[in-house]
Amino acid sequence: MGNALEIFCDVSREKVRPFVPEELRFEVFRSFHNLSHPGIRATKRLNQDRFIWLSMVKDITKRTRCCIACQRFKVQRHTVSPTQHFAPTVERFQHVHVDLVGPFPPSDSFTFLLAYIDRYTRWLEVIPLSGISVEAVAKSFIANWISRFGVPAIVTTNQGGQFQSRLLYSLKSMLGMQRISATPYHSFLNGMFERFHRTLKQAL
Repeated sequence: MGNALEIFCDVSREKVRPFVPEELRFEVFRSFHNLSHPGIRATKRLNQDRFIWLSMVKDITKRTRCCIACQRFKVQRHTVSPTQHFAPTVERFQHVHVDLVGPFPPSDSFTFLLAYIDRYTRWLEVIPLSGISVEAVAKSFIANWISRFGVPAIVTTNQGGQFQSRLLYSLKSMLGMQRISATPYHSFLNGMFERFHRTLKQAL
């Protein structure tokens, strides 16, 4: 056929990867990177899983570093903490990390997110909140976590006022939970949320 288009592909893997000509490489890069502006490693993986060209690693590294949106909004990793470990968790939903994220631009009156991560399974849940009063946080914790997964033995939070209140202290005592408080700039206590926050804020 006169209009036939010849496409070269790499067939050395299980998934066939088309070779991308130079004039289309930036468009391919942009189609993946602009989804949530991931870092260099994640952007390379997204492209390498689907396409191939000779200078791919070099091109993606350079373009990711030059991305204006990444430079403007990237959450900086400024916390340096000593190594510390929790006691091993042997049951799911025994140790849960809880944190607030926001504020964000309103969406159906919601401006904050209350996030939970189970330390054993890494199960993550994010609940939108229209306010972050102590009562709102306590009600969400009971309705969205305790009512479904039971009372955790350990709860790790930061030192936000919502988690330091008398109400939550009474709730902790009544239910027999131990609370671990993460101090500012000591992210090893709530490290899973530090990574989650970076990913979420970059995507939003």
